[in-house]
Amino acid sequence: MTVRIISTGISLVQDNGRSGYEDMGVPRSGALDQVSYRLANMLIGSSAEPVFEILSGPLMLRTDKPLLFAVTGEAVVKIGSSKAASQTAQVLKAGEDLTVTSLGPNPAYISIAGLTVPKTLGSSSFDTLSGLGYPQLKAGDEFEVSTVELSNPQIGAFSNWSRSRENPVIHFLAGPHKGNLSGSWKVASISRTGIRLFGNDIKTEYSSSLASFPVFPGSIQIPPSGEPVILGPDCGTTGGYPVAGRVITADLHRLACLGSGQIVHLESVDLDFAIKAKANLDRELSQAVIRPSSLGLW
Repeated sequence: MTVRIISTGISLVQDNGRSGYEDMGVPRSGALDQVSYRLANMLIGSSAEPVFEILSGPLMLRTDKPLLFAVTGEAVVKIGSSKAASQTAQVLKAGEDLTVTSLGPNPAYISIAGLTVPKTLGSSSFDTLSGLGYPQLKAGDEFEVSTVELSNPQIGAFSNWSRSRENPVIHFLAGPHKGNLSGSWKVASISRTGIRLFGNDIKTEYSSSLASFPVFPGSIQIPPSGEPVILGPDCGTTGGYPVAGRVITADLHRLACLGSGQIVHLESVDLDFAIKAKANLDRELSQAVIRPSSLGLW
């Protein structure tokens, strides 16, 4: 069976990203909001399958047979002209249209059971920097998916995950270069390659002409302007600007929720804090999806 893209704004195919090719200059890429991505897969009973990442504008698709899907992130979901739930695994019937509009600033995600997308270097993710992966979605694109059985135990599963709407605190590990990042910053711009901040005067003891060295998503570079750039999933694999810190893994998903002009607070932490925060996040996510079979008798 197939699902067809009817119309779309800016929407991409993303998965867990491609790793192991950094030494060849290949960016990791992958979902911008890893928490929403993981939840979207968990809702349909998958782990690291490709999803549709909606960055702006509505995405409309149609199926020729029943399929199982879920939408995560802040979004308006419609089946035909009727409003439908997000954060819930449900069935789209044959011939029905599904329209998902991201409310931003974070992307919305559509997971579909059995969605098949060609892979490049082990991943279907589209990398906006190198152009690797499945190209930006367009009307007329078709994908093979699995037909859902009405006895599928995932139908009706829902997520109780919620994220604070307040100005976030982003924790980071300092170094390897010196630079006082702690404090409040304003978001100047955001893209899949990185987030530019402004509002404070930061100085480093290094020039802007360092020999290139490895960088990763979450690395906080300090260009000559002194305005930090937090690298995103589509960042390059090397850079020559000083790096004053790296966002801890547990907080990377918070970066996807930032909007232009928003205030963000950077706070330095130690490695023990980072390890515990990652463990806490994984534990919370493991309990975030509730399936009908676990509710017992009503």
